[in-house]
Amino acid sequence: MKNLCLAPWNHIQINGDGVINPCCAFSPTIYNKKYDSLQDAFDGIENDFLRKRMLKDEKIASCEKCNMYENLNKFSYRMHFNKKYDRDTIKNPKIRELELSLDNTCNFKCVTCSSRFSSRWFNDDKLMIKHGFSRHSNALLQDKQVINNSGDLNDLDLSELNYLKIIGGEPFINIKYQTILKNILIENTDLAIITNNSVFPVKWLDTILRSKSLRIFISIDGVYDTGEFVRYGMNFNKFTKNLLKWKKIEEECENVSIVFNFVTHSMNVLNLKNTIKYLEECGFPIEVDEMRNERLEVDFLKEPSYLNISYLPDTTKKMIEEKLDFNLNGKRDMIVNFMYSHKFRINECRNFKKYVLFLSQFRNKEISKDSEDVFNSVCMNLR
Repeated sequence: MKNLCLAPWNHIQINGDGVINPCCAFSPTIYNKKYDSLQDAFDGIENDFLRKRMLKDEKIASCEKCNMYENLNKFSYRMHFNKKYDRDTIKNPKIRELELSLDNTCNFKCVTCSSRFSSRWFNDDKLMIKHGFSRHSNALLQDKQVINNSGDLNDLDLSELNYLKIIGGEPFINIKYQTILKNILIENTDLAIITNNSVFPVKWLDTILRSKSLRIFISIDGVYDTGEFVRYGMNFNKFTKNLLKWKKIEEECENVSIVFNFVTHSMNVLNLKNTIKYLEECGFPIEVDEMRNERLEVDFLKEPSYLNISYLPDTTKKMIEEKLDFNLNGKRDMIVNFMYSHKFRINECRNFKKYVLFLSQFRNKEISKDSEDVFNSVCMNLR
């Protein structure tokens, strides 16, 4: 069955905005009522209805991202769950994987983000609304900078938990996650933590290194001036120092692996080549022969739509295509295919121009050279 995914029988996620989903790729959510318990949501009527639809092989609109990835010959979350879990789990649904954000506490204001996932975006979101941008988050609805989720795991049946992914905000500045980790059988758990690598978590190490396996996912949406512009709050020299510390730990501990995630959008797509070069110079091979040895995961940004590269003018797309002169284990072609998956949308590009000018004005930080090349090309097509 093409549309069957075993995630709803094995996995649940709550993100930094308090939204619950069967997995992180699932959008929009099916949970329209408020749940105070993740267990109640997992066992709830929405998830039950989703499971029944999947068993009938119905196409699920919220699974669009996996459909897109598979159409681009990219490994999808659906493929991950169907490969990892046996169909016997359909008869015995359990939270075997938990993807958890306790709140939206973060120390960065990335250009792709908002107050949904970063507390530092709260005041800027209010400012953007005054300048005509559409911004939505539970933080804005509740007029609170930090949104706390239902983080009590005591009511969860985690008897078969094998995987815990901590997603933040930025987890390593949030001491509440350490309490969570101490209340699970971490030696039997594959642990994954997504971080912006702004702090090195010395106080966490004794706990997290005892996990069955530890994967540190480092978000790296650009390097040097581009990195500092698109991941506002980044100190690139500090980023490098922390990265080399992780490199040393990975070399010393067999259960530790470092993976990087690059979310491709209009302000960083031309910096991907320099990012690859930087990581390889730091001792992390990126261009490899076997897919299982890949270090760098590449994603495609869809929202906010004014940063989506598929809506750029054709001349801008052509310029980008010519400058992406690398292979990246076949992902270069995936980026290009995605870029040409939609036609030029002039309103999105007008909003892109408006957004870049807003960032430059209110953050008092000059746009990076790679971002400027795309920006200038877009502006040429808006005349």
